[in-house]
Amino acid sequence: MPLFADEASLPPDSAGEQPVETTIQEEKAPDEAVNEAHVEASANEAKPDDAAELSEHPVEAESDKTTKPLLVRSREYLGRHYVGFTQTLDNFFSGTRLELDNNKSFLKAIAQTTWFEHSDDQYDFKLKGKVDLPHTKERLRLFIDSDPDEDNTLLDRNRSVSRGERVARGSSVAGIEFSKQRPLTRWRTSISLGGRMDNGFKPLVRARARRHWRLNESWTSYFHQDIWHLDGVGWGETSHLAFTRSVGERSWFQVLSEIEYQDDDPHWQYLHSWRFDHVLSDKHVFTYKVGLAGETPSGILEDNRFITFSWRSRIYQDWVFLHLTPEVYFAREDNYSSEAAFTVKFEIFLTD
Repeated sequence: MPLFADEASLPPDSAGEQPVETTIQEEKAPDEAVNEAHVEASANEAKPDDAAELSEHPVEAESDKTTKPLLVRSREYLGRHYVGFTQTLDNFFSGTRLELDNNKSFLKAIAQTTWFEHSDDQYDFKLKGKVDLPHTKERLRLFIDSDPDEDNTLLDRNRSVSRGERVARGSSVAGIEFSKQRPLTRWRTSISLGGRMDNGFKPLVRARARRHWRLNESWTSYFHQDIWHLDGVGWGETSHLAFTRSVGERSWFQVLSEIEYQDDDPHWQYLHSWRFDHVLSDKHVFTYKVGLAGETPSGILEDNRFITFSWRSRIYQDWVFLHLTPEVYFAREDNYSSEAAFTVKFEIFLTD
């Protein structure tokens, strides 16, 4: 089970139960690679024949079911219904009755808290999910996100600290994504249509083009371009370019640059970051990150700076993860005085 949250930066299985490979991996957005990799890893695991086990040991099987912790039984119940829902939708849209195959649906909850040196503590609870419909002619995905990128600055998306986010109807977005299945090394495009309910329906439209390149045996690159509109925020565009280099078999170095423009703000946002990931074992990954972010009024760069170290650990089976992230932040508005922060984050996959 991979431990990475940035699918542009690292290959699949880099910290999981399979050999490390320096392969190019598809990226949708930060924190989504681990979702798809989680589904793929779970699908590849050998599973016992439940019917055979029940017929041979019915008493023992029932006993195992009743002795499972409530959290595990609740997750299994939710997972069965969520996967069944995705299969029903896939069969409806494809017009045939098919079993799940290469389905990358997922549902996960994120709970985190941050302690700040000079300001109040903050707590987040987020919900992210996708319903994959792989048997449709044009690949369709339904999505829900309680904290969409369009609501946040580039700086907020790249820091690990909490911002007081909660799952709420007025801030969550949901919709459907249309995309074509193409190789990673060709241009891929998608269109997302959706919105949120906040004093009426507020639509979201997002068009994305993305592509990977393998530059040589060690370096890969990834680019994506988004053009979007969210009612209440306005029009915007986001450009993302990353270069990733393998360092041995269990480490990766990444250089990332992003820019964003919104029509209600005359300034361009920008972010540059340098990141190093090291797989310590099949359960633990260390990440070191340095970043610069700000805006470009009148051609003058106004940087905010941050340094983070993150430890990510798989703490229960393959669906509960713990992140511990200390950070030092230097804000220009505070004359670059340092502020320390410490974030504890739990990431729980509610589906296999």
